[in-house]
Amino acid sequence: MKKNDSILPIAILLYTSWGALSLVSYWFTSPPDQYGWLAFLIWCFPILVYASRHKCHPIILYLAILTSLMGTLGSMNTLKQLGLSFALTAFIPWSWNLVPWIVCAISWMPMLGWITINHTPFNTLWIRLIMAISSSLWVMNYMWRKKWDS
Repeated sequence: MKKNDSILPIAILLYTSWGALSLVSYWFTSPPDQYGWLAFLIWCFPILVYASRHKCHPIILYLAILTSLMGTLGSMNTLKQLGLSFALTAFIPWSWNLVPWIVCAISWMPMLGWITINHTPFNTLWIRLIMAISSSLWVMNYMWRKKWDS
């Protein structure tokens, strides 16, 4: 990979991270979203394992910047957070098998707290952890099988 090829994905990741910075506030002040940071770390684990082994997928990067820009223009934090999840996803080799993992990004978003508002924060915690762990295991299993199949 050329040196310039790695600058744009990092810049997009930084922009989407900056746009989704309100996540930190939600994670530490809102009771239903209290352990979203833990779900985020678990959800990101496959990225830490597989990020440096391939070139970023350009279409996913375009989706990241598009959703984050739409979220900025419309003042919609959910779209900014979705942009961050796309930016992070771009660092893993693309496959349609990643779709359940991308959908489970909701495990670290405040949107899950809004959906489960009628439950106690304890139940939301377990929902977050189950979604994050199962989706990360799904990706790790897929990548491991893909490695051994090739």
